[in-house]
Amino acid sequence: MADQFEPLPRRYKDVPDVEYRSYGVTYDGTQDNNFLNRNYFQLSIPRIPNFERFVQSVTVPQFSFSELTQPTTLGLAPAFPGSGYEFSPLVIGYAVDERFLNYQELYRWMESMAFLTNEKSLNNRRESTSDITLSIKNSAYRETHRLVFVDAFPLILSPIEFTSLEPITAPITGTVTFGYSHFELHEVEV
Repeated sequence: MADQFEPLPRRYKDVPDVEYRSYGVTYDGTQDNNFLNRNYFQLSIPRIPNFERFVQSVTVPQFSFSELTQPTTLGLAPAFPGSGYEFSPLVIGYAVDERFLNYQELYRWMESMAFLTNEKSLNNRRESTSDITLSIKNSAYRETHRLVFVDAFPLILSPIEFTSLEPITAPITGTVTFGYSHFELHEVEV
């Protein structure tokens, strides 16, 4: 396509060329420059299958790396890369179903973890955790990346508010906050 245009005069040879970039499929078909939209995801939690149909939002948690500072007598404490990662909790927003099944699943899961008092239960962590998979999709709704939250467990189940003040019926929504050991990022071939 560039051959269709006239060459630039010699005085413009040192000026960098401005290249047209499309926000769709490029001319060679190898790249897609579409934006990632907010609804291009799917969440899966094998331990609570009724829950995933009602998921409305997922906040990918903050991932940070610690830093070490070295005190000096010069008034400046230089910072160096630290030695550990920090994962913020995973927050999932959901709509409560009419039969209250998804709320019950979360509640029962949390209730079952409260009785981990003997040594045998504490050693078998898999009984109280589940991996959570967040599939990130492209504009054709094909999975491109996968975030796996390893050994996740619910920490906080938000309050559920019933009210008769709203003139139009709207679904009740809530959030659940999960702790986990770490998350893994996987690229999926399309």
